[in-house]
Amino acid sequence: MRSPPPWRAAACVALLVWGALRPCLVSLPWWRRSRSSGGRRLAARAGEGLVEVDASSLALWLLEHGAQVHPSARLAFAARGGRGIWSLGALEKGAEVARIPWKLLLTQASAKKALGEEVVSQLQEYPCIALQLIHEKYMLSSKSFWHAYLEMLPSMEEIGASFTWPEEDLKLLDGSLIKNMSRFLREKIEEEYLNIAKNIFPSRQERFPAEVFTKERFLWAYAVLLSRSFRLRFGNDEVIALVPFIDFMNHDPDSKAYVSGSASLPTSLDGSRLVLLKTDRPYGATRGIRTGRLLGEPKHGGEPVAVGRNQPGWGWYLAR
Repeated sequence: MRSPPPWRAAACVALLVWGALRPCLVSLPWWRRSRSSGGRRLAARAGEGLVEVDASSLALWLLEHGAQVHPSARLAFAARGGRGIWSLGALEKGAEVARIPWKLLLTQASAKKALGEEVVSQLQEYPCIALQLIHEKYMLSSKSFWHAYLEMLPSMEEIGASFTWPEEDLKLLDGSLIKNMSRFLREKIEEEYLNIAKNIFPSRQERFPAEVFTKERFLWAYAVLLSRSFRLRFGNDEVIALVPFIDFMNHDPDSKAYVSGSASLPTSLDGSRLVLLKTDRPYGATRGIRTGRLLGEPKHGGEPVAVGRNQPGWGWYLAR
């Protein structure tokens, strides 16, 4: 496996710094402004209770393709904690929240099938999966195998990654370390896009039409990956992956909920790899399930179920 470029270490630091700053920022009046142009809308929605999100299509898709989700785990929105996975019933310590088969993951391997080996062989994991996200969501759309999952993914604005902000909003971070890091990360992602646009797109215009594979969508795909992908280990193999349903967990650095890969779970019907999420303590109704490190477990205390940063080192955005 190729080593990730050095700039990704800076990206990790930027994401972690952003996680530390955000709870302070969202409490400030100027942060809560909502511009007609569609600026940041990151303020908590005061007065709203827990509202279950309509994820029936996603639930059916998961069920049809062999995934197992605990009946008490639901995708929901709350004023404190935002969208995430919540326990709407009792979850015991050690309960399996979800078990997701390998074939449902978006990885470099799935990108190879979608885009072709000759394309994927020229790229590292993140740009491969970014291109597949665009291909599945904007080219195949409702015909995509992952359509039910892709429809639930947040927009770039909803993610709120600072490297996607316009310059006007970045000025709000004057004097902070994250401002320069955000600019640096955006420049590197744009460089990556320009390199792909120059060396891969021209000879494959049917597969990569310019009106579909835009820089804006490439930034969105990276925002999705940097905010919700996992680095999973299956024995000696290590992969970057988007894991449907499990990646709706929010971030809590203190959580220890287990998210692990396995190639040999006894209930794997076809013997394939699985991704498993377990709790480390009981949850009552309307408790948010959160996870911390890659091999961690959930936090009890009225917060949504959440996943923390990936191991060995990509930061998740702070839980909303």
